This record gives sequence, C-alpha cells and structure tokens, in this order.
Amino acid sequence: MAAAPPPNSPLAAILAATNPATQPIEDQPEEEASSGKSRTWLYVILGVLGVIVVIVIISVMSSSKPPANPGDDETPPGNGGGTGGEVKAITGNIIFRMSEYEEEKKHADYAYKQYSAPACDLIQKGCINVDEMACADEGLCLKWKEYVLFGRISVPAGVRVIMTWIQTGGWPLNEYCTANSGQHTQVVVDGPTKGKSGADSAGFLKVDDHPYCCFKIEALAGWGCSS
Repeated sequence: MAAAPPPNSPLAAILAATNPATQPIEDQPEEEASSGKSRTWLYVILGVLGVIVVIVIISVMSSSKPPANPGDDETPPGNGGGTGGEVKAITGNIIFRMSEYEEEKKHADYAYKQYSAPACDLIQKGCINVDEMACADEGLCLKWKEYVLFGRISVPAGVRVIMTWIQTGGWPLNEYCTANSGQHTQVVVDGPTKGKSGADSAGFLKVDDHPYCCFKIEALAGWGCSS
C-alpha cells in the first residue's frame, strides 16, 4: 500500500479535488421540494379557472336556450279577466235570492226563493235580468207581477256582478245591462261574498236597498273560465 502524500503537497490537493467523498453536498432535495410546491399551486389555479369557465358556459347556454314548446309556457287569459300571467279557474254558482223581507214576510210559502246558475255560464251570457230567471215550473223565481223580489246574492271568487236598478219601468232586452233608458242606480259586488262584511254565514250578501233587476256578469282580472 502506497504512503499518503503530505497534506500540504500539490499531489494531496489534486487528490482532494478529484475525490467525490471530499466534495460539498448540494442542497438538491430542497430545490426539488420547492419546485414541486409551485407546480401543485399552478395545477390548483388552473383547475379553479377551468371550473369557472365551465360554469359561465353552462349559464350562457341555459339563458339563451328557448323552451321546447313556447306555447306551453303561456296560460290562456280566460274569458274576460286575463292579466298575461297565471289565470285562476272560476268555479261554483252565482245564487240570486229573495230579500229577507220578501222571503219571511210576504212570500214565505213561495215555492222557489232563489235562482242559481254556473258563474261561467253567466259570464259567457254576459247579462241576465229577473225576467230570465225561470224556475222548475217555468215561473219566475224572483219576480211577482211587476215586483222584484231579489235582495241577496252569493258570488264565487273571481267574479264581478254589476247590479242595476232601473227606475222607469220595463227595459229592452238589449239594453238592460247598460240601463241607458231612464234613471238607474248601479252597485258592484266582487266575489267571493262569503266572509265579506254584511254577508251571512251561507255567504249571501244583503243588497236590498233597491230592487235590482239587471245583472252584468264578468270575470275579475287574473280569473277565467276553462271554456
């Protein structure tokens, strides 16, 4: 085995420079860890941006996509009360009844004390008067001779009844709802009458201040009939 050269000799310096064991250890693992963290954050940022882009694209496509059947999204306005939005269906009957005085005092034995008809039928008809309110025996329910017996009314939700009192005798059938012949008084009743102030427990509103004889029937806004 050869002897080692002296520590300070030129040969010792050359051997030290070429010997891997004597070289300084570089901090390579720390640099690699820092580089890995940077790449991880870059991937996270790119992922978030990708999600945002996808959400924006879906939102734009959804807002610009037309309905499959445009007509299916439109609700028909009904007969006389549409507002362009959802229309509620009118159901039930309008009931015209004798006044309490006529029913209890003068006509207690009268066979028919009221006239009832589907609200939508009367809306379609437009107007009705006591001369048209025939009962089962073909007599008039709410008129006796020239006297009007009507005095109470029950109106379902969504219906307006405009009642007219004509003070000058008879009226032409084509004019009775406008009451343009002679002096007249009108009052408006909007349904439902049940629960209104002045209505009884059955939903009849007392309207006997005048002998109202003509009735114009129409749907309120937002209400309509199915046919």
